[in-house]
Amino acid sequence: MNTPELVTKQERLESLCRRWRRAGRFAFDTEFIRDDTDTATLCLVQVTLDSDVVLIDPTGKLEVAPFWELVTDKAVQTIVHAGKEDFEVCLRATGQPPRNVFDVQIAAGFVGLGYPLSLARRVNQALHQRIAKGQTLTDWLRGR
Repeated sequence: MNTPELVTKQERLESLCRRWRRAGRFAFDTEFIRDDTDTATLCLVQVTLDSDVVLIDPTGKLEVAPFWELVTDKAVQTIVHAGKEDFEVCLRATGQPPRNVFDVQIAAGFVGLGYPLSLARRVNQALHQRIAKGQTLTDWLRGR
């Protein structure tokens, strides 16, 4: 895996979105804070395609609408694990539901591998590897 790229510039985000659209697929996960509110505050979007990992910082001046447009594009496959909360953010941002989604957690359940399983348990079950969960309770807005 390559070193993750932190995206803070609009031009770079739009360039990456064009690349992901051409590829026709990508996987993503979000980090957000939902403390003391019904609406999640989006803090980080993690995207991968092949061996590239991109971290999108939506807490500054970056407009992430081009990313959410991909998630709602039926021509682009979006891969997630337990994407319900990620998709709530998408729906709020675009007014549209996600399309062409492959949810690893749901697929594992359909083929008898257990549901619901966390990503850490799923990876351990399939690959006998442990995922570090040290950032699970991170305050993603600390320092902002």
